[in-house]
Amino acid sequence: MARPRKLRYDPSLTVAEMMDKYNVSEATVRSYIQDNHIDRRYEHKQQLIKKCKKYLNKYPNATKKEVAEGTGISLSTVRRYWEYISTDQLLIDFDEKKALKNTNNSDFEVLSRIPVDVIYRYLASIGNVKPKYKKEDEVEVLKKELDAMRVEEKKNSQSLQILPPPTIETLTRVEEYDASKYLCCAFRKTGDVWKGRTITLGNMSGGFGYDIQGVHFHNSEAAYICGMFSDNVPEQIEVQKQLIANTNGKLVKGDIRFHNQDKARKDWYDFNVQWMLYVVWQKIMGNEAFRKQLMAIPNDAIIIEDVSFKDKMKENDTSEFWGARNDSRKEYGDKVKKYIEAIKANETDGAKDKLVISFINKFRDYGIYNGCNVMGKILTICRRCLQDGTEPNIDYELLKSKNIHLLGEPVEFGK
Repeated sequence: MARPRKLRYDPSLTVAEMMDKYNVSEATVRSYIQDNHIDRRYEHKQQLIKKCKKYLNKYPNATKKEVAEGTGISLSTVRRYWEYISTDQLLIDFDEKKALKNTNNSDFEVLSRIPVDVIYRYLASIGNVKPKYKKEDEVEVLKKELDAMRVEEKKNSQSLQILPPPTIETLTRVEEYDASKYLCCAFRKTGDVWKGRTITLGNMSGGFGYDIQGVHFHNSEAAYICGMFSDNVPEQIEVQKQLIANTNGKLVKGDIRFHNQDKARKDWYDFNVQWMLYVVWQKIMGNEAFRKQLMAIPNDAIIIEDVSFKDKMKENDTSEFWGARNDSRKEYGDKVKKYIEAIKANETDGAKDKLVISFINKFRDYGIYNGCNVMGKILTICRRCLQDGTEPNIDYELLKSKNIHLLGEPVEFGK
């Protein structure tokens, strides 16, 4: 058996990697970390900052997004540590000499820059005691972070600009929407509220039934997926019947579509975007309540389907095609959930969920959305057409060429 090598701490390695490299036990590594008062989280942050600084030195004009893409570090993390990445300012490492160097030698100033949990660890190391971290302190830190984010969001809200409107030609183009600079109306689920307005705009939302050629749909998700099974063959007609009868948009997508993928049209993705544009326009024309809701959104706002809270690691995920993701808003939402869990521990899950949604609904003008946002663009274009008294430039020739059927009858298109 190989003899153990002298352990040298390397912040870029995991505990397991150091065990393997130096041929020592996990207990040895963890004991070394504890004896030397090493803050693993701090060391990890320093490594991230160092990596970003190296990239920025090579490409001094790089944006935050370019630094994130070039280093493989998330955009939200790059934003969080940008002041340390782009300047000579030091991330406080809780070493007394360095802390004193960055202050006016005031003990109070030094202590005020050190998190409570680090002070606890220091006291434990000199007093031979192991004080527990106070939950109240963790909640207070979380509250301060949330308050700081809300102050910035409120400041952003006072000087928002207007983005150029999308066009049919840019439907599938990847976009970047900076919500801290531009007026973005982002929706994600039934009952969303944006600047005092209810914006239940999603395809899966109920309550906005409408007809296409005499066929009644409970939601536009069912109408959209019917196009996937529109070859006018018996097995696809049966799937259409299930879709049309179902009142639950989530089941339509997650159950009926999922279990019948093998029966879908082979050319579905040749026309699915234009079919979506068509069924959404039919919904707008066929449901007054939905039309009024869409018209209530200011003409200078870009509508975005917010997929920030969806699992982006899910296989075959198309969320960033139909919508756009804002990692900073997701970060805020995650902090809110932790905060509500801590201060409302005795409340029901339903009550806590309502509080979380209320917090998130009020936090809008912050972060950057990335994605094609096809659904948001379709709604934005349709709203503009409603106001102008025109119709979206739907590619009817393409749709006609696909011989789309509903329950055995060919769909007759207007142009």
